[in-house]
Amino acid sequence: MFLKNIIKTLAKMNTHSIEEYLYLANQYYEQGKLDDAIFYIDKVIEIDPYNPIAFNNLGVLNYSLGNFEKSKRCFEKAILNDHDYTDAIYTQKGCTAVF
Repeated sequence: MFLKNIIKTLAKMNTHSIEEYLYLANQYYEQGKLDDAIFYIDKVIEIDPYNPIAFNNLGVLNYSLGNFEKSKRCFEKAILNDHDYTDAIYTQKGCTAVF
């Protein structure tokens, strides 16, 4: 219910910031609604195709769905876009046993 109210409020405000989309993606991820989370991460990438946070989060989502190769590519893009982005570096290392 809370998430639906946030979405309705954002729709009325007609705002589409990266931070809002990342927040919504995170909320859906925590609820286990991974496809909805991916939808909002894709919105971030539409706005900023070099956003390392979006690619890292997309990597986590794909990993959770069992899309290991796609997950690996997402982590690589996150690191390519920000060589010092430690979240992507550590997450990728944590997933290497599966890759």
